Amino acid sequence: FGTGHHFTTQLCISIYLDLIKKGCVFKNILDVGCGTGILSIVASKVSKARTTSLDNDKIAVETAKFNLIKNKVTHKSKVFRSEGLKNFHLIKLSKFDLIFANILFKPLKTLVKSLHKFLKKDGLVILSGISVQQSIKIEAIYLGHNLKKVYFINEENWMTLVMKKI
Repeated sequence: FGTGHHFTTQLCISIYLDLIKKGCVFKNILDVGCGTGILSIVASKVSKARTTSLDNDKIAVETAKFNLIKNKVTHKSKVFRSEGLKNFHLIKLSKFDLIFANILFKPLKTLVKSLHKFLKKDGLVILSGISVQQSIKIEAIYLGHNLKKVYFINEENWMTLVMKKI
């Protein structure tokens, strides 16, 4: 996993780069379910943002740490093991202006309140790892938590949504 070749990862990267080209500036980025850390690496290389990566899998966390070192972005990147967004380091890091959540339907559904809590007003969350059909349900759930869809893109049966905290 985490090679960057899957549609969901490619869609996240594509959207992120498009946002940067449009003039968006992100200072504090969270990558939930970071896997190998590829989204954090791209974000760190493209912008001056501080990135925080979380995963509940010990091997993923160690792999992400290794990859951040290998890509020379550790000076502005941190990786933590966390079940959901329950890591105490998050509170110290303030709110995030961008959150990547390239995970599965069930965790996206479960994490909506936590993602909302850690997202700045007008901040963006990129939701990926879901099918087109699942995206309809996820969008409705997130709308119910004061997040509105501002952009979406799909490839084959995979959907990536960009939601903005209002």
